[in-house]
Order: sequence, then C-alpha cells, then structure tokens
Amino acid sequence: MKKAIILVLLISLFVFSGCADKNAGQESTPTPEATHTPDPTSTPTPTQEPTPKPTPMPTVEPGTGKYAGEVDETNGIKADFYEGGWDGQQAHRVNGSLCIQFFATTTFDKVGVCMPTWTQKQGHAATISLYAWQGSFDATLMKDPIATKEVADWADGVEVLLELDEEMPDGEYLYEIYNDNTNNVGIWYKPGTVDYVRTYYNNEIWDTGTPRLVVYYTKTPEHLHGPIQDSGLE
Repeated sequence: MKKAIILVLLISLFVFSGCADKNAGQESTPTPEATHTPDPTSTPTPTQEPTPKPTPMPTVEPGTGKYAGEVDETNGIKADFYEGGWDGQQAHRVNGSLCIQFFATTTFDKVGVCMPTWTQKQGHAATISLYAWQGSFDATLMKDPIATKEVADWADGVEVLLELDEEMPDGEYLYEIYNDNTNNVGIWYKPGTVDYVRTYYNNEIWDTGTPRLVVYYTKTPEHLHGPIQDSGLE
C-alpha cells in the first residue's frame, strides 16, 4: 500500500515539473497602454485681448469764449439751466451722489441748485463740489474738485450755492451734491430733459428731469448754455 502511494506522488511530481518547464519557456505578451489621439478637427481658440476704449477728450479748452456769442462785460447775470420757471417742478430725494454736467459759456463765481427739505429746519446736511470736466464722467470724479463745501440746515427750497474764491473760466463742469444718509436732502427739478444738461444719480444717468441748476455769470453772454460732451458711460 505504501509503495502505491509513493508511486502516485512521484508521477504527480513529474507531470507538474513538465508543465512548469513548458510555461517557463514562453514570454508573456505585454498589455498595450491606452493612448489618446487628439481630435484633428478641433482647433484651440486663441485668447482675445479686450479692445481698449478710446479716451474721450474735452469738447473745447476752457477760457476760449467759443460758445458765448456777444458778451456784455459790465453786467453779470444768473443763468438758469432749466426751462419754464417754477411751474410744474417736483422734488427728488437725494441719498448718495447726484451730479449735474453743464457747460458755462462765460466766467462765473457761484453755482448751485434749489434744494427742498420737506419743511425740515435742522438735521439735513450735504457736501457740494465743483469739478472741471475731464472728458468722461468717471475720469472727472477721479480728479480733485475745484471747490467743495459742507452745507447743513438750509431753509426749505432755497438755492444752496457753492461760492467760489475766484472766477471760473467758461468751459464744461460737473456739479455734485453728496448726501451721506441724512434725512430730507433733495433737489427741485423740472420733468423732461434738455440737451445742455445731463444728470447722474449714484453713478448712473438720471433722465427723469432737469435739476434747477443756477450759475451766476460775472458777465452777460448772448448764449447762456454750451454743448456738453457724452458721458463716457455705456
């Protein structure tokens, strides 16, 4: 019995050794790696640089008198930059910045706007400033103002004026009223717009009406208003 078992084991060992030798002589076939071939029809899209916008230039150099016409050098005049007097005027509350773009045709020493307070006598305040126009709305406000003034507690509906230390030459300007969250600051305005005034409210064009802007000329020009340039805003 033992001899039979030993014989079976020897035969099994012989068969296993033969199979191992046979497999040892064969080389394994490597598995190919997957590769990605770019799509020949796809073309990379080049990055496009934004087209620079042209820098606006002033309509005319200040101090030329180009739009004044005949000028009376002996008398000044208060020039209204709105039409129709008081009739039909409305009040608009200002919280933040309200700016008025205009072109003065001759020299002036005061500028302002009629400002309601809704009968309030105290507690309202604002900063009023005058800027020389720099070719666009944004560029103008980036410059320092020619003059600025803190005002408060003015009477309801009066002309709140910025009085200048010296005469300003004719030219294009931006007048700003800035209210830092005090109550009952506003402007009187006339519904509709005119082509010689542009109004901005919190950095956007405001075309609801024309503020009651007044400019005190130190001379009397034939033409009270000059043309204004585009805002430069989209």
